[in-house]
Parts: sequence; C-alpha cells; structure tokens
Amino acid sequence: QKQEPDRLKRALLDLLPSKQGRSAVKSDTKGNCGFSSAFATHDSHSVDTLGEKFDYRSIMMYDEYAFSKDGVSPTLQAKENGVVIGPIWKKHRLSQSDIRRIHKLYKCNG
Repeated sequence: QKQEPDRLKRALLDLLPSKQGRSAVKSDTKGNCGFSSAFATHDSHSVDTLGEKFDYRSIMMYDEYAFSKDGVSPTLQAKENGVVIGPIWKKHRLSQSDIRRIHKLYKCNG
C-alpha cells in the first residue's frame, strides 16, 4: 500500500532537533556548518515518530561532525551523558527502531 509522502517526511523529521527543546541532540551550526539548513528545527505537530523513541543508532542519524566545515568541530552532540553518535559509515544495518518504523509506515512485516 502506497504511503502519503507527508507522513514519510514527518516520520523522518523525528531525527531533527525540536523547537521545544525536547530533542535528544543539541546542534551547534553557527559558523562551523557548511549546510545549516539540514539542521532546521520542527515542532511536534510536524513530526510523526510512529510511536518510537529517539534512536541514536538509527541509520538516518547524522554523526557528530556532519557538514562540519573543518571536519573536527562537532555540529551535533547527544544530550544524554555518555552517548556518542557514531559515524554513519560505521552503521552497517538498520537499527531495530528503523525496522519497526518501516514496518509501521509501510504496514508490512517482512
């Protein structure tokens, strides 16, 4: 069954910082980011989490240095102590949360 593009977009927006400050990441893109529009914030009404919590291990999650101009200054950091957002090239598969979201979004079990 074909899904509405808006619902897919809202589901993917869950990875972005929230305007209400409830996001799981903090972004610092002032002056160091080469693509700051990738870090736009969205309110909770424009985001569909599909009932899943924020997932640092999601294959869709930018790493700490995503779009950094100098490559060594972080643009994203986890708010949760001790959590490191690993580089995307070290994520070899979908996380369990990614899989559940796909199943819910496309109404499939395979």
